[in-house]
Amino acid sequence: MVNHEFSKFVMRGRSVELECPQPGVQKSADTIAPITVWGLMPRLGEQQQPVSTLRDIQFADQDTKLVISNFDIHHVSFYTCEISWPNSPDRYIFLFQVELAALYYPKRSNFSPRLKKNQPFIVRINEDANLRYYSDESPSNSFVTDQISNPTPKIIWHKKDEHQSIPIWPPISSSSMIDESKLNGPRPRIYALRGRHLVIHSVTELDSGSYEMILTNIAGRASIVFDILVNFPPEFYQPLTHEEHALDEDSSITLDCGIKKRSIPGSIVYWEKDQRVLEKYTNSLMALENNGETLRFPELKPEDQGQYQCFVQTDGYKERWSGREQTLIVKAKLQFLREFREHFLEINMQGRIPCKARGYGTVTVEWFRKVGPHSSDLQRIHPPNQVEGGTLIIHYVQKHDAGDYVCIAKSTYKNAQINMTVSVIVGGKFNCSLSYQNFHSND
Repeated sequence: MVNHEFSKFVMRGRSVELECPQPGVQKSADTIAPITVWGLMPRLGEQQQPVSTLRDIQFADQDTKLVISNFDIHHVSFYTCEISWPNSPDRYIFLFQVELAALYYPKRSNFSPRLKKNQPFIVRINEDANLRYYSDESPSNSFVTDQISNPTPKIIWHKKDEHQSIPIWPPISSSSMIDESKLNGPRPRIYALRGRHLVIHSVTELDSGSYEMILTNIAGRASIVFDILVNFPPEFYQPLTHEEHALDEDSSITLDCGIKKRSIPGSIVYWEKDQRVLEKYTNSLMALENNGETLRFPELKPEDQGQYQCFVQTDGYKERWSGREQTLIVKAKLQFLREFREHFLEINMQGRIPCKARGYGTVTVEWFRKVGPHSSDLQRIHPPNQVEGGTLIIHYVQKHDAGDYVCIAKSTYKNAQINMTVSVIVGGKFNCSLSYQNFHSND
């Protein structure tokens, strides 16, 4: 006689009592006590073995009860109790199945998609999210060896910031059967398919969050948490527009990407300058702020001039989205590219004294010879000497060419003007070997 109610699950280290049922029909000789014999079968259908081969086994109530203390893996078996009477052909056999109760934490490898620890499940807005749980509930060897929870745990899904659990679909009645009476009703947008797989149809931004799957059986409770991140394309205040900013050098400005809305987390913002990814160059004071959405220049320099544009890259999307183009024009200060106070020219050779200047607007460079103590005592350069591209050219240097010369740079922007005075020294070619010999001849 086999009864499914005689299946028991016992936790390791606990005690369990198996009671052999007494037949309802009593023998006429009530004074004759029945004979109860216990046996075990590691596998159903194998030859019975005496329970005395196991430790931590005791009998009670005239052997009608089998008590197992300190339950462990070696106690997992099928147990039989046989009741008979002397001089009677009647006998009753009852079968018990005793298993080790265990609950194992679900592994991320049992889910599809397979997500690493702390890796969110990224879903694009308005698409469906399916997080499927595939666990092996049929051991190839044993529940313990294969680390399979026993008995099969009950599964509940819920969103961590909500107290109500996610409904199961199709609905299940109290008898663990599909409740066909509820199948005609509307299917929920979020449900646990057959109580195992989390399904969310047409996800919205509000569906982002942490979802917990809880497994319970008599051995306890285990759970695993997944983060679902719903991403969506960014929105801009003024997309596909162009702005131009013209400011003086050393001014400050902040360029704004103009993002109205984007996925956070789940998206990154980066900038390009002149169609190349923006990188901070040496001595630049520019700074990315507000998670990259703004680009601040506390002191503009000529190197900052160019065309800027921001882009948004969102996880789950191949395309990128661009903000408005912004052209930055830096009105550089008028300045000399290289300043010096003295310049040596070799006699009887052509002499060249460069003077280069840069600045916003049209820049011109002129040379003058200083002929008096006052700043206005300037004389223009006369042929055969000349000025080419800002360089003063003295065709045949003589001693009388020595003296002070003034380079004046002018810009049409704000009528800016700067001066540089250069003291020209004229001499012969410096002879290192001769100087070395003269030095030693004086010893």
